Amino acid sequence: PASAEIKPAAGGKEAPAPKSWEELNEDQPFVYLLNKYEMTLNDDWSYTEVLNYRIKIQKEGANYLGEQKLYYDKSRESIPEVQAYVITPDGTKHPYTKLQDLPVYQGSPMYSDFRVVVVTLPQVAPGSVIDVYATGKTTRKAIKDHYWERVDYPTVPTKLETSAFIFPADKKIDFKQFNADFKPVIEKEGKTVKYTFTFSDTEDFSEREQYLPPYEEMHGFAIFSSLPDWKTIADWYRDQVKEKTQDSEEIKAKVAELVAGKTTEREKALAILEFIQDNFRYVGMNFGDHTVEPHPTPEIFQNRYGDCKDWTLLARQMLAYAGIKADPVLFNDEYGGDPQHGLPQVAAFDHVILEIAVDGKRYFVDPQTKGYDFGEHPLGYDGAYLLVVEDNGFRLDRVEPTTEKGNTIESTGKVELSDDGSAVFDIRVNFGIDFSGSFRYMWKMATEKDRQKMIESMENSITKGGEVIESRFDGLEERYGKVELYMKYKRADAYPVINDMIILKEDLSHNIDDFFPEKERKYPIFMANNMLMRSRAEYVIPPGFRIDYIPENFDLQLDFVQIKTDYAKGKDSVTVDGLYRLKRNRFPAERFSEVKEFIKGFRKHDNQYSVLKKK
Repeated sequence: PASAEIKPAAGGKEAPAPKSWEELNEDQPFVYLLNKYEMTLNDDWSYTEVLNYRIKIQKEGANYLGEQKLYYDKSRESIPEVQAYVITPDGTKHPYTKLQDLPVYQGSPMYSDFRVVVVTLPQVAPGSVIDVYATGKTTRKAIKDHYWERVDYPTVPTKLETSAFIFPADKKIDFKQFNADFKPVIEKEGKTVKYTFTFSDTEDFSEREQYLPPYEEMHGFAIFSSLPDWKTIADWYRDQVKEKTQDSEEIKAKVAELVAGKTTEREKALAILEFIQDNFRYVGMNFGDHTVEPHPTPEIFQNRYGDCKDWTLLARQMLAYAGIKADPVLFNDEYGGDPQHGLPQVAAFDHVILEIAVDGKRYFVDPQTKGYDFGEHPLGYDGAYLLVVEDNGFRLDRVEPTTEKGNTIESTGKVELSDDGSAVFDIRVNFGIDFSGSFRYMWKMATEKDRQKMIESMENSITKGGEVIESRFDGLEERYGKVELYMKYKRADAYPVINDMIILKEDLSHNIDDFFPEKERKYPIFMANNMLMRSRAEYVIPPGFRIDYIPENFDLQLDFVQIKTDYAKGKDSVTVDGLYRLKRNRFPAERFSEVKEFIKGFRKHDNQYSVLKKK
């Protein structure tokens, strides 16, 4: 506590007083002074919620919080009461100036039930406090006659947070904690049981160590659920799919048109997926508290828009019309945490994809991920948790991490040196699938003016002020595969000339110091993806010079990283082969001193250079 007695330190000096919670968080844009929540479950599985929170604005960057938003699904939820005001530093209370109940997606009738109450507040500025009180009523969860909820450690600095859950004592609702230090106070009174979680003076988790494992592994969570098993969720979703997949001659005709002339299942499946990707608008909904059920497939097809549930449902039906089997898959990325650490709950998943059987193999495919072929996926999908809803059962599965081969960047270059230290660079870079896909998408979405800016920015970054002779991207117009950059440029001051020597400093560009600046580590390092950067540079020395010195080869390795460089002396050239590898792995905080030693060793080698001397 801040009021603790200050005892003299060694040498007679007084130890500094510990900082108060307010002092520790004074640089935050905003903090929660209070975050109070109470849920009461009724006998018919409906429930009421009471929410009261106070946010202190500390910087102008948080002024946007002057517009508070409360979301709900009006088909089964309501917000009957909202009170809100701002307290300015002089103690004056200013009530809200506007209260609006709006559709979240204007112009999207399929989602007219998804609404937001927007509370507009005045006088929001540093030093002011936002105070919001609201009540909510919910007739049922997405799965009728069930309840689930998860309690996490606060992620924003909070002075006091309480979360209370009141259940009928005769309801069978399981409770479980995973890796959590916080415990609820459990009170039984008459026919109810109440769980209350209290958090006080919590720390900031927005600016933390780099390369952290999933949040639940560090701070744990608590969970309630009445669902008996994962099968209940699979059965519920299978019923949703069956009900909303409705036969349509119009969809059949479109599928016949798309697959005409296609001979393989892969060609047919890609034609269907590409049609949806190119002609449908995405609306972002998930399996959170306001879960929206999928819509009938003819309605999705006619409207040409939908969320992930709608896209996958329509894609599944169109694939079936083409004779291709596909199963719906509930999805959550790896950082969302392992569902099996908790209890069965729908909110364990926030996305839906497909498992498609193509030419004798099965692939996890997200219809939204444009530009990824079968067997490819965004790096953010590595290790994702899945619940595959099969025809007569289900299975829990995971997305296989992208291999090093699928996430490799290769560069080759030839550098022709002149005796004044100038050089002509001829380079070619072959990018990985993930970067190629995102860059290709940005390129296609950009205007000609924006494209020119992208090119100029890239050229300035690489040439460092040099003169571009030629540059181009290959593969940008392709739908799949890798993008390749070719560039030729000249730079006058490429390498320093000292007396009769040219100094060749090889920029390894892998300074992991930026990743781990801290002196000590509290949490494990989690490298989530495999990656390989391989480079080869050939330096052609100018006439009249000889190779006087090249550095020693080195190969530095840790569990999750490898940096290797080989130098080779030729008759008239120096070749440098570089390798930078990140390996998907966990590294304990107790061994962080090894990381610092690794960085120290890297610095030593990074400061070496080759020397060319005049004959």
